[in-house]
Amino acid sequence: MSDELIIFEFLEYDNEINTERKQRRRFIREQSDPFSLEDTEFIRRYRLSKELVINLCAELQPMIKKPTKSTDLSIETKVLTALSFYATGSYQRPIGDITAHSMAQQTVSAVIAEVTRCIDTPAMRRKYISFPNSLEERNKVRTRFVMLI
Repeated sequence: MSDELIIFEFLEYDNEINTERKQRRRFIREQSDPFSLEDTEFIRRYRLSKELVINLCAELQPMIKKPTKSTDLSIETKVLTALSFYATGSYQRPIGDITAHSMAQQTVSAVIAEVTRCIDTPAMRRKYISFPNSLEERNKVRTRFVMLI
């Protein structure tokens, strides 16, 4: 009987720690507004302007799961998290640790998958994803990319 009580207390304690961690992450996320960054820093971090991100969020809104609980992530947070991952090619854990995102790696993974599915449609690809067709275009892209870094 005492072993069961110890296990129960451990599980209860573990649940409390997880709940506190989630609340702390949510608080940090709510206190941080990526749109308050300077324009150059925003573009450096997400590779798109604020205006483009706002437009992208509006276009993706019908396709992305809407927040139903107060603990759910906003569409903007989801899109910015995915853009941050795309921009850096980084591992998911550091993306989640960034103050603006503050979420667990599993959440980052799910968010990236959800946003990627929404962007990976023929209409969205035609509108937002293009590759340079000539050597001159590739050189222009290289020059602009180096200027961003």
